[in-house]
Amino acid sequence: MGCKVVEISALKGTGVMEAAEAAIAAAKTGKTVPMHTFSGPVEHAIAHIEEAAVHNMPEEQQRWYAIKLFERDEKASSRMQLPQSVLSHIEGGHSGRGEGARRRRGEHHHKRALCLHCLSDEGLL
Repeated sequence: MGCKVVEISALKGTGVMEAAEAAIAAAKTGKTVPMHTFSGPVEHAIAHIEEAAVHNMPEEQQRWYAIKLFERDEKASSRMQLPQSVLSHIEGGHSGRGEGARRRRGEHHHKRALCLHCLSDEGLL
């Protein structure tokens, strides 16, 4: 989890103070680093979204917003006010013919990332 784990019991009233102190100490240490990782293709897509859409945000918020965009969270997306071109790029708005055939042959339109459209086509979403 990236922080100290403290056992508490509300019924017995134990550990509550220790948990509060641990939370205060964790808050004083500064920024936290997200610890959860997803499967390779999903991490790849999240990295693509971070690069395409949230790289100008504070570092500690980038992954959260990238995951929200990956989840197609409308509330988070509307709060970000991203240009339609960026949203289309994330969703894999493909132009040109033969995209599916190129993917089946192992060719991909992105050099470094998978788009959501491609993950969906591969049954990974």
